[in-house]
Amino acid sequence: MIAYYKREFLAYFRSPIGWISIALYALIGGFFFSSWLPLGRIDMAGESAFLSGILFIIIPIITMRLFSEEKKSGTDILMYTSPVNLAGVVTAKYLAALTLFLMMNMVIPLHMLIVISFGGRVDAMAWGAFIALILLGSVFIAVGTLASAATENQIVSAMISFTVLLLSQYVYVFAGQFRSLAVSLLGALNVFGIEASQIDGIGKGIEKAINWIDPYTHLETLFIGMFRFPPVFFCVSVDVLLVFVAYRLIEKRRWSQNG
Repeated sequence: MIAYYKREFLAYFRSPIGWISIALYALIGGFFFSSWLPLGRIDMAGESAFLSGILFIIIPIITMRLFSEEKKSGTDILMYTSPVNLAGVVTAKYLAALTLFLMMNMVIPLHMLIVISFGGRVDAMAWGAFIALILLGSVFIAVGTLASAATENQIVSAMISFTVLLLSQYVYVFAGQFRSLAVSLLGALNVFGIEASQIDGIGKGIEKAINWIDPYTHLETLFIGMFRFPPVFFCVSVDVLLVFVAYRLIEKRRWSQNG
């Protein structure tokens, strides 16, 4: 696993992907940071929230090659036929992408140090938003890992990740629409004589259930500086689940190759 992790992580810097991702992220973060300088104060929590809004572009770039590159070069056959621990391989690839993402985000603590060095204050909201950004990125990287494991083309993998991550920003909108639709349908087809308050309660339940899968909903308390364990548990659980599904896809492919 360690050997695969090192290989995958270093591969980012043998190609332009790693360098471009770090430079682009630092440039965008620096733009936000510098835009506050004329105001005499820096919104560090706002920087993390701002950067979270571009993850649907950045994450597909750094995850699209995780497995698709193996298929393109033909080295995936060795992975399937050699007696390696595929769970370790999948985990190593995920951790390599996560490490790159953590490196990219070191720009935020750097900006915090600049603020402190000039007598500014970095409050709990700034740290909470930073932690929320890291957790959100970990979930998105798990989505990208699964997309790469499920496809044989880097572009297709990137497009799937891009679409899923973009739509994830509007889960709350979809939840509200489904609630309105459910209330309208139940009201129009109310053959059981359900009271209006009960129908509205069903609609709220549907909205709440859909919002439950939204990582932004779970992390909103962290983004405003309220530290709670459930958001961390949710994100880590989703990470483990998606990486496990990616492993099962690769394991299934191994059996088909050996068969």
